[in-house]
Amino acid sequence: MKISLFTIIFKDRSLKETLEIAHDMGFEGIELWGQDPHISSNSSLDYVREIKN
Repeated sequence: MKISLFTIIFKDRSLKETLEIAHDMGFEGIELWGQDPHISSNSSLDYVREIKN
């Protein structure tokens, strides 16, 4: 089991900043909030690939 962070708790911050916080806090995984500014159905495939990497 991995301890993960659901990004909705940082909905007022960019996804990049949220991922940095999650990393610094030692989380092993993330669950993306499916709304802007994190990721949405309008997100480009390039953006999704960038997040994955």
